[in-house]
Amino acid sequence: MKYFIDTSFLFAIASEDDKYHKRAVNKLKSFRKTENIQLITSDYVIDELLLLLMKYQNMNNAIHWSEIIMEGKFCSLYFCNNMIFNSAISIFQSEADERKPLTLTDAVVYVSSKTLSCDEILTYDNRLKNYR
Repeated sequence: MKYFIDTSFLFAIASEDDKYHKRAVNKLKSFRKTENIQLITSDYVIDELLLLLMKYQNMNNAIHWSEIIMEGKFCSLYFCNNMIFNSAISIFQSEADERKPLTLTDAVVYVSSKTLSCDEILTYDNRLKNYR
């Protein structure tokens, strides 16, 4: 099984005071007990996560999580390329009339997860979870 990790899931893991923290940690623990689970995230997600950690926590925690991600033991890192970016921009632009539009990062997550044939996007963002 392949899972693409969104910012909301990573932020929940990294933030003990997040309302989804326990749920995210428990899901991660269940994955660690299961063989053949692949966790993937995007460079865009990492950028967004580190920005949120700097804003709502502190720089040291942002650095700590950047080190965890870059060690490669937590998940695989998938870099946005021209095809993904162009598709994500198209989705982002098509969201103009939506009450709660997808961000560019959300669109990158969606396109990347489809490109990699992921089974699910790990997210607490209902708009992204229910997109198409």
